[in-house]
Order: sequence, then C-alpha cells, then structure tokens
Amino acid sequence: MQSQSKKTIIESRKESRPPSSTPIIRRKKQFGAGESEIKIQELLETLEEEKQKNLSIYHSSMAMQEKYIKREKEFKRTIAEYEKHLIPNRDISPQDNIGKFSDKIKKSHKKILEKIDFVQKQTVNFLHEQEKYIVKELNFELNLYQRKVIDAQKNDSKEVVSCNKKTLHQEIIKNRAKIEVIESKNNYLHKTNKELKIEYKSHENDVSILNINLERLKKINQKLKFELDSLKEKQLLTKTLDSNDIISKGSLTERTMKTRQEPGLIQSLKRMIEIEKKNLRAAKNAYSRELSERCELEGIIRSVLDSFTVSPRSRPGAKESSYSGNLRDKHEIIQLLYTKTFPTKKRERSILPQDLDSEILIEHLDKNIENIEKLYSHHEELMQMNTERVHMDYDNF
Repeated sequence: MQSQSKKTIIESRKESRPPSSTPIIRRKKQFGAGESEIKIQELLETLEEEKQKNLSIYHSSMAMQEKYIKREKEFKRTIAEYEKHLIPNRDISPQDNIGKFSDKIKKSHKKILEKIDFVQKQTVNFLHEQEKYIVKELNFELNLYQRKVIDAQKNDSKEVVSCNKKTLHQEIIKNRAKIEVIESKNNYLHKTNKELKIEYKSHENDVSILNINLERLKKINQKLKFELDSLKEKQLLTKTLDSNDIISKGSLTERTMKTRQEPGLIQSLKRMIEIEKKNLRAAKNAYSRELSERCELEGIIRSVLDSFTVSPRSRPGAKESSYSGNLRDKHEIIQLLYTKTFPTKKRERSILPQDLDSEILIEHLDKNIENIEKLYSHHEELMQMNTERVHMDYDNF
C-alpha cells in the first residue's frame, strides 16, 4: 500500500512538472486547438489511471478486511479449544491446565498487542514521511513558480504574461487534484487507525472475559475438591463402621469428634516435626564444631605424646636440667588440656602430683583420649537415634 501510494504521487508529480528548458517563443506556438485536445486526452488517461489505482487500493483494503475476519475466526477457535481443555481431567490436575492455558492466552494477547503497535507505528511513520514529502514538493514547485513569475515580469509582452498565467492556472489545478488525492489517502489511513483501535479494544474485552471464566473455573474446581475430600471422609467413616459393627450412638459421636480433632493433631504434629528439624540442625552444627575442636585437641595431644615418647637412655646427663624444665612446661599444658576437655572434673585433675614420670603422664593421656572417643561415639549414637525417631514420626504422619 505504501509503495503504490508513493508511486502514484511520484508519477503525478512527474506529469505535473512543466519542461523548464523550453523557451518562451515555443510556448506561444504550442497553445492551439489540437494541443488542447491532446491535453484533454492526457487528462482523461490520468483519470483512468487514478481510477485503476483507487480500485487496486479498494481491493487491497477488502483483502485486509478478509484477513482480519479470518484472524477473528482463528481466535474464536483457539478460545473454544482453550475452553475445552479447561475441563478438569481425572489424571491431570486442573490447576496445572489452567496455568498453562492462561500463559498461552497471555502470550497470544502480547503478540496481538505487538502487531497492533507495529501497524500503528508504521502508519504514523508513513504519515510523517508523506507530510515531509508533500512539503518538499510544494516548496519545490513554489520556487519554480517564483522563478517563472520573475522571468515573466522581465518580459514586457502581454501575450507572454497571459500564456504564463494560463500555465500557472493549469498547474494550480493539477496541484489541487494532487492535494485532494493526498487528503483522501490521509483520511483512509485515519479510518484504518480507528478500526485497529476498535479491534484492539475488542481483543482486550475478550481477554478480560477469558480471565473471568478462568477465575470461575478455579472456584468450581476448589468446590469440587472440597466435595471429593468430604466424600472420601464419608467413605472412610462407613468402612470403619462396617468393620467394627458399632452399636451405640455414643461411639459414633466420639468418632466424629475424633475426625474433627484430626486436623488439629496433624497441625500439632507438623509443628513438632519442624521443631525437631530445627533441633537437628542445631545439633549438627554443634557436632561439627565439636569435631573441629576434637581434631585440634588430637593434634595437640599427639604433639605432646611425640615429645614424651623420647627414651630416657638417649638423653645425655648434661641436658637433664633442660629436659626437666620442658617436662614442667608440658605438665602445665596437660593440665590446661584437662581443663578444656573435662571442665566438670577440674578439681580432680588439678590435684595431680608434680613429680610424675613421663610414662605415667602418657598413660593418663591415653586414658583421656579413650574417654574422649567414648564420649564422641556415644554422642554419634544419640544423633542417629534422634534422626531415626524423626524419620519414623514423619513416616507415621
């Protein structure tokens, strides 16, 4: 459409331009009876061409209308398909289907909006380009007319002035015809814009209707789920009544009260499970910290043991004083280790004799290491028991 309109404007502009190189004397000879008929024929030919172009524009507009009608039919088909798919199946959950089809509807709505915006932008750009083109052509033709008027004023002959007036009058008439064509095209574009806006509003209304239907279907699905749950509970109650052969009415009331109390018990069990999970996390963190501290203590104890394992025969007699000083320092280190590892038994461990041999100290350290390993093994067993108990509670729930 845009290329055809541009071609028509360019061809009409070429036909309306007078030859600038013809002198004034030739123009006097050209105005005759035969030439006027030729010009009339040319005008008739141009009118026929314009009619054909208008017909082509009309056919293209009709084709566009048919396309839009086909698109509306396709949209209606897709809406009907979505409504069929929105019926809840037994295998697939209805909420998943609703979410999928709502996403598809939103995507199609976005595509339609993008297409409408693209068409509107194209029309606006085409209007701006057309206005610029018209202004340029009018300025160009005005400049030509001004030059011709200046040339005519220089010539004093009245015949030349009259001929120029006639040519100017004819050119003005042609320009008016061009302006009318351009105005008709502009009006047509404005109409198309209005139609597109109306279609956009109709699509928005369709989308709002679909959203309302989706919400209604969601509510219906929720009601159906609630009814199914109630029916399941009734079936369970009937099975229990048939198996146990309940005679008294008091037992029925007690069971109904129990069924009513079941959700409260479930919630309390859930809370207990969450609290136990938190306790497990805290115990795991404490266990990791204790393991890191244990590794550090084992490294320190091993370094102390390595220093004590030196045999007394290999020690020379001159260095006994230095070794005794080292032993005292290490004895202080051992006391610090006792206070860190066993803070509850500070009194018993602080009363150690000062004149112990290295072998006795090594035995004490070995005993302490064994006690530490026993404590950690007991701690690990308790942790495993807690985890198993939590898993059992969760499975029973």
